[in-house]
Amino acid sequence: MKVVPKTHALKKLIYAIYVFALMVFFYPVRIALRLFKVLVYILEKKSMGDKLDKKKKVVVIGGGFAGSTVAKKLQHYLDVTLIDTKNYFEFTPSVLRTLVDVDHLKKIQIIHGDYLPNTSVLQGKAEFVNMDENKVMYSPFVNEAENDVPQLKKKEIDYDYLVLCSGSSYNPPFKNPNLIISTRAVELANCSDRIDKSQKLIMIGGGTVTVELCGEIIDKYPDKEIVIVHSRESLISRAPKKAQDYVTNWLLKYNVTIMYKERVILESVKPVDHEDGTQTMIMETNSGKTIEGDMVFLCTGILSPNSEFLKGDDNDDNDNDNNNNNIKKEKESVSIFYYFFF
Repeated sequence: MKVVPKTHALKKLIYAIYVFALMVFFYPVRIALRLFKVLVYILEKKSMGDKLDKKKKVVVIGGGFAGSTVAKKLQHYLDVTLIDTKNYFEFTPSVLRTLVDVDHLKKIQIIHGDYLPNTSVLQGKAEFVNMDENKVMYSPFVNEAENDVPQLKKKEIDYDYLVLCSGSSYNPPFKNPNLIISTRAVELANCSDRIDKSQKLIMIGGGTVTVELCGEIIDKYPDKEIVIVHSRESLISRAPKKAQDYVTNWLLKYNVTIMYKERVILESVKPVDHEDGTQTMIMETNSGKTIEGDMVFLCTGILSPNSEFLKGDDNDDNDNDNNNNNIKKEKESVSIFYYFFF
């Protein structure tokens, strides 16, 4: 029979007492400390809320990624107003997917009011910012035949703090301002239907939008003919060469025609009616080549920042008025170009 030394038994007893002490004393103290930290956090947050004057007015112009985030973060502490040309937030990078899968639209849109319960949401266009008087002049939108148009009568709103998140403009259908969520759905559904019925698609531009759109279309319609007209020597020119080569080889694998160093002359674009009742678009490049297709996408990058409201109001000098008019004409010509194709 083996005899256990008394010193060994004593060590076991001491260890058991130590474990018991941890369970009885240490863990409750640890839990109490955590509860104390939570209490301090809540009190600090409440104190911060008390310090922020809820009567202070914050006006956020633009309801994209930045504007929606700012409004959501501040709405519980300040009087926040969001001015946006749309009545919804849209995850723009996923719009390309909706052109071949309309049901995907439900996953990338949400009405502003649904996630901004404590924010005043105004659908309209910012026209002018008077920084001397802390006022924003805007044109509220009214729905006419399911197209939002600005009212002739402008309104003003005061602010203590102004946050500019107006973003930039891009060609439709990738971005399209002045729409309600239901109208936007109809627009993308019509575009998706047109893609389905088209056999030959022309992409003007060779950046990331073109590449991703080609990928989406090929994934669903691998037999469609696609032509890319690009003014540079390589696709996605800002990407590493390894990525450029991978994209190019993948597109060529699916028989995509890539025309490098060619620029479409927009003024040459015109419709052609055929005897069977169909219509195609024909255009010329700067080198004199003729291209014809059923549908065209203009993927030439960002048009301009949405900052016209910072340039001046009706009382500014003629130079500013002329500048604003030129910008408006450029945007109108792009819109005409798009709707001409669709």
